Amino acid sequence: MARNRVIYQSEALFVSPNATGAHFSATAVITGMGNVSEFIGAGEGQKGGPKGESGNALGYLSLINPVGLHEDPKATLAITKDYDTAKINSLRGSAIEDREPATSDLLNISGEAFQSIIADLKPKIGFEALGGAAPKLNGAASVTAAQNLLKTMDTGKLWFFTRESHWNNTVSGYFAEIGNKDSGDTPTHGGNPVAGSTVGGKERKPDCPFCVYIQPYAGSYENLVQQIHRVQSANYSFTINRTDVNTFGQLARIDAIALEPPTVNLDFTYYPTDGFNERNLGLYVQGASDDLGKGMGKAVKNSASDHLKADNAGKNFFILTTPESTDAFNSTDPIQDRSVIGLGNGFLSDYSIEAAVGSIPSASTTIELYNAKSDIGTTGVSIPGINLQKGSPVTGINFTLGDPKALRGDDGGSSPSTGQFGASSITALRPGDIQLEIPQELSMISKVSGDGSIHVQNFNLSMPLSRSPIDRLGTRFAFSRVVDLPVTASLSVSALMSDVGTGNLARLIDDCKEHDVKIKLYGQTSCEPGAEKVEALTIDFKGARIDSESISSDIGSNKSIDLSFTTQIGGPEDLIHGVFISGANRNIIPEAAQIPGR
Repeated sequence: MARNRVIYQSEALFVSPNATGAHFSATAVITGMGNVSEFIGAGEGQKGGPKGESGNALGYLSLINPVGLHEDPKATLAITKDYDTAKINSLRGSAIEDREPATSDLLNISGEAFQSIIADLKPKIGFEALGGAAPKLNGAASVTAAQNLLKTMDTGKLWFFTRESHWNNTVSGYFAEIGNKDSGDTPTHGGNPVAGSTVGGKERKPDCPFCVYIQPYAGSYENLVQQIHRVQSANYSFTINRTDVNTFGQLARIDAIALEPPTVNLDFTYYPTDGFNERNLGLYVQGASDDLGKGMGKAVKNSASDHLKADNAGKNFFILTTPESTDAFNSTDPIQDRSVIGLGNGFLSDYSIEAAVGSIPSASTTIELYNAKSDIGTTGVSIPGINLQKGSPVTGINFTLGDPKALRGDDGGSSPSTGQFGASSITALRPGDIQLEIPQELSMISKVSGDGSIHVQNFNLSMPLSRSPIDRLGTRFAFSRVVDLPVTASLSVSALMSDVGTGNLARLIDDCKEHDVKIKLYGQTSCEPGAEKVEALTIDFKGARIDSESISSDIGSNKSIDLSFTTQIGGPEDLIHGVFISGANRNIIPEAAQIPGR
């Protein structure tokens, strides 16, 4: 259906953790069955069946190293649901680039599941890898076939499944084998009781293999693409710089070739809240836990520390557009009526935050990128990333955006944000909830702290991360965009003057001391009157020195003052210079996951 226009309510902005790697990851698989006895196992007489039958309950096995996936497992469901042994085995030894992406995902998960079982479940279920043989795959076309294999396979064996019907048959056959509580001699297999037998009148399972269902859609998987929230504006463009090829004997050029990669830019503004967006932009935010994933931890670190590291890929950005007069996060329109503009290999080149009396605090960012593409549909679409070594689009890796019910936590429009957004429930910060702490040593004329201090009207903190592309012969694109050092961050403050301080410029220019400016932004976490306010975002401007102090006075206006400070970003070990951010955000943002073999 053709649109008449595009309005902001029908757009949303997303970012991926990296430009060329996985945009989904498998974090856990379904596991269960295995031996339950006093000889081997985590316990005896367990009642793990759906109706209380004896046996180990099914559960999730967390993968020690999450496995990067080529795309949304639900998008490949029709392909992988019936993958049988022959299909998998025929591709086990093939080169990575020759495999179907969906097949590679299953093989990668099986390998990581095997290692996770060795490391995590061996002390719990007594698992022993026997002979290093590859786990059995599928082979349970009926419940009877499953029961026969359960009785004959040793406890130390693993049994992997890719076919849903074979897994269900095996689960049914396992829990159907209930001890008959007979006494007397007990037939055994491998030293343990066989199915339908007892020891001491207690129900026993045979020494069954441990079973693993390696389909990621049935286990636990995550979409690594995160949304940038509270976006107020977004602008993007590209420019192709061409060089004309002319020749004697012809007026018009015979060609116009691009000697340099195109220039792609994205800049957007948003309302900062508790550090969620900053984390997704690659800035480090100090928090209360080390278990919240990407961009947050208890350690004190410079907010730009990760941007100073070598990064040859960057991040992908996506602008989702849904049909006219629909909410981007709540649209039920068909997937084919939604479009995505993808911007590949983006690097943050500027971050600033400002606040003023009478306005909601806002943050602005500038992103430098390599590529842009536009697609119809929001799932199973190729990422916009570029392989910078080859100068060609990345293939075989797809993304999914904005699934309102399965991925975005839709609640019928009652959420004040697009999808699920944090535990703090902060909609926006207010200028009346901001505190600036400026040491008196950073001003000569005005009083900036204590009683009679200035009345701050606005501030602007800027952290430029300008980058220079590094080119070389043989590549179409710069193989890296490194931050230009040193990085000088600036803070400007405008205020109404109150009391006059004391100082001497002749002494100030000889002062080699550095001081810290602290900006505290509080947020209200509830709509209830008198609700508690939390320290949503705190910015420490460390190692600051004053650059200028300007006084203005005229008839009809209050006397005002403008202060300007700078500091430089230090290295990872430097804790006294730079911009340090802490926040109240508690979202778990998954780390980027590797696709084995890529």
